[in-house]
Amino acid sequence: QEFQSLKGQSAKLHNATGLELWQRFQRPLQDLQLWRALAQRLLDITASLPDLPAIHTFLPQIEAALAESSRLKEQLTGLQLKKDLLQSIFGPDRAAALLEQVASSVRDRDLLHNSLLQRKSKLQSLLAQHKDFGAAFKPLQKKLSDLQERVQTENGLQQDLPRKQAQLSRLQGLQEEGLDLGAQMEALRPLIQGNPSHQHKMDQLSTNYQALQRSLEDLTDRCQQGVREHCTFCHELLELRQWIATVSQKLQSHREDTGPWDAPSREVEVERLLAELPEKEAQLPLVEAHGQLVMKKSSPEGAAVVQEELEELVASWQALRRLEESLLSLIRNRQLQRMEVDSGKKMIFTNNIPKAGFLIDPVDPVSRRRRQANPLQDEGGHEGFSRLQRDFEQWLEEENAKLVRIIAMRTATAKDLRTRETKLQELEARVPEGQHLFENLLQLGPARGTSNELEDLRYQWMLYKSKLKDSSYLLTQRSPGEPTGFQKVPCLPSAPHARGQGVWRLVGLRC
Repeated sequence: QEFQSLKGQSAKLHNATGLELWQRFQRPLQDLQLWRALAQRLLDITASLPDLPAIHTFLPQIEAALAESSRLKEQLTGLQLKKDLLQSIFGPDRAAALLEQVASSVRDRDLLHNSLLQRKSKLQSLLAQHKDFGAAFKPLQKKLSDLQERVQTENGLQQDLPRKQAQLSRLQGLQEEGLDLGAQMEALRPLIQGNPSHQHKMDQLSTNYQALQRSLEDLTDRCQQGVREHCTFCHELLELRQWIATVSQKLQSHREDTGPWDAPSREVEVERLLAELPEKEAQLPLVEAHGQLVMKKSSPEGAAVVQEELEELVASWQALRRLEESLLSLIRNRQLQRMEVDSGKKMIFTNNIPKAGFLIDPVDPVSRRRRQANPLQDEGGHEGFSRLQRDFEQWLEEENAKLVRIIAMRTATAKDLRTRETKLQELEARVPEGQHLFENLLQLGPARGTSNELEDLRYQWMLYKSKLKDSSYLLTQRSPGEPTGFQKVPCLPSAPHARGQGVWRLVGLRC
């Protein structure tokens, strides 16, 4: 009974809190309804004013209504920026309904606001006909000076995304005030006809006003660009963080599992997870580049926070890579234990690694005869094997470094894209050279008792060819101007592909 009582009290408290929050978010809409009625009444009353005292009476009221309109616009705009918060509190449906109501109210407010601006200009024009030019000109000068100071205070870098969005909202409010000032200046122009002194003052004021408008427009555009870039960075950073955390957790569970290793299913699962790494690895430089843009357009405190986030991202990626290497080593050891070699046949090496792999089957008779007649097989000696090993390792290191630079290239134009494709083709054309160097090692390695070193070199060689294959298919699928990054493409079926003088058969290609 006590539990049911507490449960009932909790439900009542939850409902009461939800109702209070809903009423709180509805308050700007209710205030707008009251303002709308007042604004419409002012427009109806001031449609035709008979005398100067009536203008003096209602012009301040219109100006107050315009100020209240700007305040309501800022509140409604802030409510639209809280989409995620509204969804988390009221759910997607109620939040969407509320935001739609807000958007409709903003449109109605804009129409009434513009009508009030026009009516204010009309009344000021009538008022100007009864006043001296100097009395009407000084307030405009003061308003322009005030706007200039406020725009200058907004010309600074903000720390984080919410502050940047608030700055953008303030700048948009200043733009509305600038339009109001421009309408007042136009209403004053009939009083300057035939007076060169007044004409000169008005021209100077118009020049300063136009310069302010250009400066304010540029500042607003930069702020909008900064907000968009910061939003993009936050989204990409969050997405990549979540992916790294999810994959790391799954891989860690495989590594820490002390039960029996179910080779077919476990290896396939690990390979499926690791097959996504090249695509995400290509996204990492893009996120870092966007982070650098955000840092340039943030205050020093904000830049330090972004730098720390990027460092944490790189650290988590490096930890994921170390976990990958550990699992790959475990897979290779398990595969070696299951490997059965037929003494009457040549050993066929498979590239069973977590990327789109392929099986090397040298079927070219010319290549086979070249290996049979290779004089290095007769050299013997540990020195010959060491020399071949150094040559192959140096060659593979240089080729891998070239591939990394190609992956990091940006393709802003079609010419850049063609350059990258050409470089990839050059790397592919040199694969037979590396295969020849590796085959020479195979001929000397088993006789010298270096099977462990050969196995490690073979894995590095297969890993490089797999990465090159991924890059050839994924990088060349992109259009000029897109940011650097991989895209998923369908796997090719098993089919022969000519490479250099030999023919390699692609089998077991996975996505």
